[in-house]
Amino acid sequence: MMKNVNNRKKTYLLFLLMGVSMFSAAQDSLWRNLVKGNIEGEWRSFYMATDNTEELKNFQALTTGGRVGYGTRFYKGWSLYTSLYLSQSLGIEDLTVQDIETRKGSRYEIGLLDVEDPSKRTVLLWGEAYLKYADDSQQLRIGRMRLNTPFLNLQDGRMIPTLVEGAWYKFGKEKWSVQGGAIWRIAPRSSSRFYGIGESIGVYPTGRSVTGDAAGYRDHTHSNLILIGNMNYTPNKSVKWELWDYWVHNIMHMPYTTLIWNKSSFNWKWTLGAQYALQHQIGEGGNEQLSNRYFDNNSVIHMVGTRLGAAYRGWKLTLNGNIIRGDGRFLFPREWGKEAFFTFQKRERSEGTANSEALMLQLSRQWEFTQWKLTMIAGYGYYWRNHPSEAINNKYAMPTYEHLNFDIFVNLGKRWKLEYLMAYKRSQDELAQQSGFIINKVDMVNHNLQLRYRIGG
Repeated sequence: MMKNVNNRKKTYLLFLLMGVSMFSAAQDSLWRNLVKGNIEGEWRSFYMATDNTEELKNFQALTTGGRVGYGTRFYKGWSLYTSLYLSQSLGIEDLTVQDIETRKGSRYEIGLLDVEDPSKRTVLLWGEAYLKYADDSQQLRIGRMRLNTPFLNLQDGRMIPTLVEGAWYKFGKEKWSVQGGAIWRIAPRSSSRFYGIGESIGVYPTGRSVTGDAAGYRDHTHSNLILIGNMNYTPNKSVKWELWDYWVHNIMHMPYTTLIWNKSSFNWKWTLGAQYALQHQIGEGGNEQLSNRYFDNNSVIHMVGTRLGAAYRGWKLTLNGNIIRGDGRFLFPREWGKEAFFTFQKRERSEGTANSEALMLQLSRQWEFTQWKLTMIAGYGYYWRNHPSEAINNKYAMPTYEHLNFDIFVNLGKRWKLEYLMAYKRSQDELAQQSGFIINKVDMVNHNLQLRYRIGG
């Protein structure tokens, strides 16, 4: 009997030693996979300047910095990724100094620094840290990440883009795909930290409430979660349809859809496009008190867009239109992303307007050479707005204006990229001549020059 007990003890001990050995080997293998990752990122320098009319102050800024990331695949389809973002001011102007007449400061250049504290020379953000699983047809990410959707996106026109914290899943087949997730924290573009959903609304200038008083929703918006869903369907090479749905807890609901049709004929390619979005309030609109409420519309807001395009031997021309209708203003936090409207042009938005129209003509061309590539995009738009004094229809007091953009990209090999953007806006409202309606909005030119270098990859 004693002999059997001793044999069992020896057997248990043998299995224990084998288990410890296997666990140790697995740990060693996991550790080796974790440290055998890849470093990648981007370095860039960015100069921006706004030339206002003669009597108003001009602004400029120069920064350098970028992003460095580390990613590793540690077990089958599982991987980890993390990255750090940096923006370093080179101090060519103090952006805390305001225009004497209007008491307004920089609108665009401040985005190269910290939007909440432009006196800071250095902005550092731990922007990405996520766990990822991926196989041939699906992908799951959980943590801090970059996310691009039509209205919540990187809006990567400054040093540090908009980043989110949440969970995101994507599944795709040959002709269709679905994706979606939950977002519970956001780091708005050019910020140095992550905010709760409600807390993030108001980091940028808040404009006016429907009564004409300064909007009071900053630090008073109650919202904990954003849910986003998407379906894409491409039955053939000619048709592409996408549907998005944004649900923002205690604030609003906004479905959005786009349909694009392409047809080739000889050397020509024709495009027809349509898009539609609507909004309505959920819960309190952010706060039970109207003076502190972000989404203050009582009815459904409708947005309709159209596109007609033609392409010939590398040249692409599109005519785009957009109208906003309803008994309220189109509202989607500027902190969360740029707009997906066909008439969108860099350095201005439709957010905050009601009963407005826009027309935009865009011409683009790409040239490829042996070692480099040149891309040119030029756009001209006319944007009808209600008079800036009508706060109920014009949240940010923007006059009717014409907008000319010229954007040129030069890809120098695989790593270097140079971009120059010029945005010119001119007022078309003779009754809106107050300086507060003009500075950094119309009768101005905004220049942007940035040089990028891709690290790794």
